[in-house]
Amino acid sequence: MRLAVQAARLGIWDWDLETNRFEYTSRARQIFGFLADEEVTLEKLRALTHPEDLPMTSAQARVALDPDQNIDKPYEYRIIRHGEIRWVRAHGEAVFARQGGRRRAVRYIGTIEDITHRKQAETDVAESARKLQLAIEIAGIAIWEVKLAQSKLAVSPELNRIFGYGPDDQPSIDDFRSHYLPGEQERIRIAGAEAIAAGASKFEVEFRIRRRDDVVRWLLLRAEVLRDSKGEFDRVVGVLVDIDEQKRNLERQQLMTRELSHRVKNSLTVVQALAGQCFREGQPVYNALEEFRGRLQALATANDILARTEWREFGLRDLIVQIAQPYSGGLVDPFEIEAGETVLSSRLSQPMALAFHELCTNAAKYGALSVPGGKVSIHCVETDGKLSITWKERGGPEVPPRQNQGFGTRLLTSILVHEMGAVDLRFEPDGLLCQFTISAPGALRTAGNG
Repeated sequence: MRLAVQAARLGIWDWDLETNRFEYTSRARQIFGFLADEEVTLEKLRALTHPEDLPMTSAQARVALDPDQNIDKPYEYRIIRHGEIRWVRAHGEAVFARQGGRRRAVRYIGTIEDITHRKQAETDVAESARKLQLAIEIAGIAIWEVKLAQSKLAVSPELNRIFGYGPDDQPSIDDFRSHYLPGEQERIRIAGAEAIAAGASKFEVEFRIRRRDDVVRWLLLRAEVLRDSKGEFDRVVGVLVDIDEQKRNLERQQLMTRELSHRVKNSLTVVQALAGQCFREGQPVYNALEEFRGRLQALATANDILARTEWREFGLRDLIVQIAQPYSGGLVDPFEIEAGETVLSSRLSQPMALAFHELCTNAAKYGALSVPGGKVSIHCVETDGKLSITWKERGGPEVPPRQNQGFGTRLLTSILVHEMGAVDLRFEPDGLLCQFTISAPGALRTAGNG
């Protein structure tokens, strides 16, 4: 018994209930921190017991010493040894004798074991499991297992959530498969078969489902096929991840990359055309440079607005305000803009930006913006799928008849007309009148009306 006790690193204690004396072996004294010749008392033992565990140990002793109960199951509790919290496991058994016609406990004998390291290991495992579960919940991962012989799927709350079931529902494997979009179950089967044929046990595949709420989602399945002791395919375990957001972000990024490439090519073509016209032979370099810079700024403004909408579409009023901003100085804004909430296709951003820039530049040089009190009204009306934009100047100098067309005029009436639709430009005596009519299908919509 001594060898067994030493091998198990157990301490032995003996409580004489009649004399209230305690006998502790050297190992038991080491566990509690008693000196070799120190007297062990009930008060000292109670003082060493963690305050939160003292009611439990006292109750355990009472039921163990009660002749009608005599419960001797092991129990675990904490002690505070030299300021350090330690976990111990105690196992005691009462010795009873009949005295005065009654059966009563006369001794309480047992063992004590320091289980601090085991408790720490259990705590570490529980903490790791908690962290793993938290990571699974945050990442939206569902762990699953299918037993091939019974075609039985182990259901989890995470798996139910991905497919739109309640956490306590018990859908079958066929219920889950019924959510696969056409052809997706076959893709999964082929992926698994190809992995096995190649000598691999693991495979992954992306597929789509239609949840119970009719929402289509992209999922990533990663699985491993396991064999039994006979080498036969026994079960498949794996994880399922909702990757719908990542897939949509990737598609959006690819779309934006294609759109950006297209816009860059178009912008370079426009810049080449502007440079060719601005720096044509006979044009003063300073004037040409100013015109070129202004038109490049209009292009940059259009691109900035598109970048904010991820190159999808833009608000017409926002574009007009941005282009007109350099000409809006003073106490009174010379612009009266009525553009509503009209939204235009991204392909019209550069043509519209150039058109309004040319109109603003012309008005600042020769028209209503060249004199105090001049006004420009921009009125947009949408009817029958067509958008009419009217630029009207008033309060400026009298406009003489035009004999020649400059590049700005040609840009509006000959070049941009192919992108925007019909352009009507009139040099009326009281001010320039320009009207655009956009009728291309899908080119415009009103915000909120789709």
